[in-house]
Amino acid sequence: MSKQAVNAIISALAIGGVVFYLFRMPFWQRVESIGFDALTILAAPGRVDLPIVIVGIDEPSFGNLQEQWPWSRAIHARLIDALDKGGASVIAFDILFTETSETEADQALARAIKQAGNVVLAGDLAIQERDQYEMLIRVEPLELFIEAGGLTGIASITPDTDLVVRRIPGFDDAFWRGVIGTHIRSGHQWSHQSNPLSENARIKYLGPDHTFKYVSYYQALDPENHLPEGIFKDKIVLVGFDAKVSAQPEIQRADTFATPFIRQTGLLTPAAEIQATFIANALINRHVRMSPERYTLLLMGLALAVLLTGTVPWHPIRSSMVLFLVITGLASVSTVCFMYYDFFLPAGAAMVASALLYVNRGGTAFIHERRQRIAIRKAFQHYVPHQVVEQMIRHPELLKLGGNRRNITLMFTDLEGFTAISETLQPEKVGVLLNRYFTEMTRIILDYQGTVDKFIGDAIMAFWGAPLDDPDQADHAVIAAIRMQKAMAHIREKLIIDGFQGLNMRIGIHSGEAIVGNMGSEQRFDYSAIGDSVNLASRLEGINKIYGTRILLSSSTKRLLKKDMSMAAVDRVVVKGKIRSIDIYTPLENKELGDRITLAVKTFQDMGFQRAEHLWKQLYAHPEAAGIAHVYLERLKAFQVRPPDPGWDGSTVLTIK
Repeated sequence: MSKQAVNAIISALAIGGVVFYLFRMPFWQRVESIGFDALTILAAPGRVDLPIVIVGIDEPSFGNLQEQWPWSRAIHARLIDALDKGGASVIAFDILFTETSETEADQALARAIKQAGNVVLAGDLAIQERDQYEMLIRVEPLELFIEAGGLTGIASITPDTDLVVRRIPGFDDAFWRGVIGTHIRSGHQWSHQSNPLSENARIKYLGPDHTFKYVSYYQALDPENHLPEGIFKDKIVLVGFDAKVSAQPEIQRADTFATPFIRQTGLLTPAAEIQATFIANALINRHVRMSPERYTLLLMGLALAVLLTGTVPWHPIRSSMVLFLVITGLASVSTVCFMYYDFFLPAGAAMVASALLYVNRGGTAFIHERRQRIAIRKAFQHYVPHQVVEQMIRHPELLKLGGNRRNITLMFTDLEGFTAISETLQPEKVGVLLNRYFTEMTRIILDYQGTVDKFIGDAIMAFWGAPLDDPDQADHAVIAAIRMQKAMAHIREKLIIDGFQGLNMRIGIHSGEAIVGNMGSEQRFDYSAIGDSVNLASRLEGINKIYGTRILLSSSTKRLLKKDMSMAAVDRVVVKGKIRSIDIYTPLENKELGDRITLAVKTFQDMGFQRAEHLWKQLYAHPEAAGIAHVYLERLKAFQVRPPDPGWDGSTVLTIK
């Protein structure tokens, strides 16, 4: 797994953890409530086909009755009689009758309750303050009405912290439960008598305020003259206040509450209609279940996992499309669960986490790109020419992993005697020596348009012809090698003054085809070259030890030279790991000496061994040719014992790496 992927996963886990922690905070619950409300509005059918009618205590009724509130309970007694006569299954008053009024009126209401036998009265819960504490007490209707057969139920409605009603009261003696129970006792069938509503159930709203059927109170008192026949037959009739009230704070509120539809209509909903909604949810056995926290965590994890696949590696268009699909998918899943399964699966946390991860990945990619540009300039300006650095900055796509086949000229260098010197120096001084050496050699390579590939211990690998084409790559490489040996001579002189001797540099040069490009991982890579040509250049550097030479180049490089340089043929060899032989050369300032060495080599390869021995003995006296001469004189001795096979091409198989 790449480092980029690991970092992305760590970011996703961190973001998921923070968002899930915030998800459990009260303010976030208010945020998720907005999603709940939106789904409630979307899923609501906007109509009710249930046996529920609300008798509204409304303005027309006040005008018709010409009574101030509270009305005489004798009027309520008349209403019960009219509803009972109309065949109402349940008569439920969402009105508190907790205090006595006129005795005759109270007696009339009690008689009506007893006569109907299906009346449910509202109770309430109230907070009573004591000296040092508060106590929750139950407020019941008058005992007179209870003795008359009135069933009581707690009609308290508890809004959420944002004052919107979303929860169904779960206590056993809730008002809506009493209504359902009375409806069943009236002989009506209900397939869910086990009361499936959980304590944490949320309301399945069927529409905004006044979705249920309303009739005015004064009409219900005289249904024969004001209402269609049979309007109350087998119906659950709720009696309560009815007012279209705005949610604006300066307007006094009646017995009304905010529902999710307040965001759409701006109006509050009468408490009686909210009680009707509780009853409707029970009748149709549909209420909204809240998902456990683990489902939210799982949904967030899935969303982040999908988003990770689209943002690693980062690509603006693809990553944006994946984010869009994730957000759309989350919204769709949450909507389907709510509308078809009455299950609220909050998607807000997963959406926020996905958006944060998207921003994180995009920001990380932007910072990485900026750093990459700076890193290209800082790193490559020390190893490649200025124009190459500028090209890489203009075209960062060149830094993608992979390579191309190119014909290049490669150079390998190594320090002979460095190990012995480093063992006698403090590590700090060794570092100073190497840095001085690398700095000087790198400067020369760059001066001649070369690319420094890498430093390997005390060795340098460089090449010409990439990333920019160089038609004079062979000349640049050989001239750079000669300059590097001259610079090495100055370094060696200073070391001799300091008491250190025997430090020499060997250089191998070869031209050929290689794979050149960025090699490594996505997190770390080098602009490098690989292939047989690289190996051969490295072999030539090591072969210098055999001949005592400082620079060796292959015939491939020599053929590419455009300038007239003094060269001496050194040998025809088959290096380790190869089958075909190659001719190798070394540059010499003394052209006459170079020609003599070349003649001696050719004479040897033509099997003129006697004359070759004479030539090599003469060259042995010359310091620059002594190493090469020694090799050939040893071979000539060996040939006296065992001559070469017939058809010999003058090559020698080398075993040195």
